[in-house]
Amino acid sequence: MPAQTKETIVLDDWQSYTSKTGQFSIRYPSEYTLFENAKPSADGVLADVPDSVALHYLGPPGEGFIFTIHYEPRTPELTLQERASQTCPVEGLTQHFIEVDSKTAILLEDTPCSFSTASFIVFF
Repeated sequence: MPAQTKETIVLDDWQSYTSKTGQFSIRYPSEYTLFENAKPSADGVLADVPDSVALHYLGPPGEGFIFTIHYEPRTPELTLQERASQTCPVEGLTQHFIEVDSKTAILLEDTPCSFSTASFIVFF
């Protein structure tokens, strides 16, 4: 079995963001662009997306992406699975249960939603 190498990530030039409500914080590389309450489309047009944070990385062709965090108040009467199905209702999605900061979450990978494909992480 070949030896595995471990990549070291230096965080010295990373930026920090904390939501206005203090519910989450993220760190991201300085070459990413952060948008509050807006999300850039593939052609660069900004769409208003209230209660969200989007990270945009242009990168080399085929490597760019947009990562969006959209936060909503918890609806106590909904289970995590019910909330995930409301995120982008598509029949037959595979739900992967993951843990984020000691909280159970559902990952919906490569979900056809609107005009594109996206991955969602839903947690309370």
